[in-house]
Amino acid sequence: MVGEVLEAGWTLTKLYWLTAWLVLFTGAGTSIVVGIILQNGLGLSQGTASYLTTLLTIPVTVGVFMSFVRLARGESGGPASVFAHYDKFLQLCFTSVLVYLLAGIGFLLLIVPGVIVVLGLGFAPYLVVDRNLGVAEALRGSWDLMMGHKVDAFLLATVSIVGTILSMIPFGLGLLLTMPLFSFAMAVFYNRVLDQAGQQGSAAIAAEG
Repeated sequence: MVGEVLEAGWTLTKLYWLTAWLVLFTGAGTSIVVGIILQNGLGLSQGTASYLTTLLTIPVTVGVFMSFVRLARGESGGPASVFAHYDKFLQLCFTSVLVYLLAGIGFLLLIVPGVIVVLGLGFAPYLVVDRNLGVAEALRGSWDLMMGHKVDAFLLATVSIVGTILSMIPFGLGLLLTMPLFSFAMAVFYNRVLDQAGQQGSAAIAAEG
């Protein structure tokens, strides 16, 4: 599956390269602005400002990924859609924090359990907005969704990380292609596992809102 989603990601990159970068810049820019306001405007320490920035922009992070998901589905997914999920701020925060905590516990237990948790629960925040699930339902739905797909997800993540690092040479110019490419590839992967789960009658898919 990894080769197929990378190929699909490349096709989408060629179609939506500019839109993809507008989405990425919107997400990154929002985090930078929020961080500056918290640290310089409110006088918070760097650590506190960083933590609060991460928390306050969780819907933006989710919005960036969902923009790529929508574009991969042939739907509209421009920069404005990055801010579309603040109506589910609390659910997204609780879901994301639980994923972080469970992954942290897993990493403390010898790294491998943490990796399994991340692979199994990583799609939970997106299911909150994409399938209108509650916190517990999203966590369970993500875990069920990734049954049989964790190895592919790990391979795709590894290729993305290595490819991103290599694309920084020289002068980071390769990032102009690899950032959208790997973002689209993960979006395609997400859509495909959703489609497969739907064909199998998954509860997470049945809960689509």
